[in-house]
This record gives sequence, C-alpha cells and structure tokens, in this order.
Amino acid sequence: MSPPTYRVYVSALGNVFMTEIADALTDAIGQCGRDVEMYRHGLPTRTPGTINLVVAPHEYFTLYEGANEAALVKAASESVCVGGEQPGTYWFEYGARYTSYGLLAIDINRRGVTELRRRGLEAYRLHPGYYSGWDAWGGAASTGRPVDVLFLGSLTHRRAEILSRSAPILAQWTCDLRL
Repeated sequence: MSPPTYRVYVSALGNVFMTEIADALTDAIGQCGRDVEMYRHGLPTRTPGTINLVVAPHEYFTLYEGANEAALVKAASESVCVGGEQPGTYWFEYGARYTSYGLLAIDINRRGVTELRRRGLEAYRLHPGYYSGWDAWGGAASTGRPVDVLFLGSLTHRRAEILSRSAPILAQWTCDLRL
C-alpha cells in the first residue's frame, strides 16, 4: 500500500497566521517525502488514499461561500481538523462544532486538545517547533537581531498577570510586546 496523499485546506478569507500554519504544515509534509497540495477554496471530499487536513475549521467552514450547511458538515466529516484557538472563545466553539463531525482532531493548543477530548472527540496535539521557512536568519546566531522576544496578542487579564510575573526575566531582553 502506498503512502497517502495530503490535501491541506485553509481559507483565503481567513487570518494570515492560519495561512502561515497551513504553509508550514504543507511544507513539512512535503519534506517527509509525501505528496501534498494546499487548497484555499473547495470543499474536502473523501478520496481513497487521501487525507484532508482543514487548518482553522473555525475560519474555513464559517467563511466558506457558496455551500449550504449540509455540504459544510459533509466536508468536515471527511476531514481532519487542525485547530489553534483557545477554549472559552467563540472561535474555538465554531471550530469545535465542525471538528465534532471530523475523522479526528489535531490542535496546537494543549487546552484545546483537553477540551475536545472532554467532549468525547479523538484529539491529538500538534507541537509546533522550529520551521526553516519562518527563519529570517537562516539558523544564524541571534547576534544583531533588534528584538529578542516578541509577543503579539490581545490583552486579557490572564496574559497581563503572566506578563507582569515575567517582568524580571523579560527585563534582561529587548522585548516588543504588542497588545
């Protein structure tokens, strides 16, 4: 039996960060010697020997134009959904809804995996790591970089507490905190 072909789906109308995750996932699958293509439109369909990965189901299915709910649910049921939103947000809930129809779930957020499992879904953690496509310095040492630590995110009570507790550690680095 030959290895599967992968189709990675990500919304052309969604957040650029989700597209970057899909690009990295597509590239990593290709680097493993697998056949892989990325799609920014079209609904996943079950094809023998093919695995459909939908990055950010909260965007892909909710922003999809030209399909009714039954078609979206069918597409989700023929896919592995790759999420990254935090439980307790409506983005997570949108994604979890479609993920619940899927073959299984993958999430980059540990808390997301825990919550999906609590709901009875088969969920696994995707541990993002170093990706050469995001390395502007090509693996070179960090000397000469203008910023050591960058944080991009909404200011929530929890994040404010973590950042304030981290101040003694962060003080020794050049930080760019964008809240």
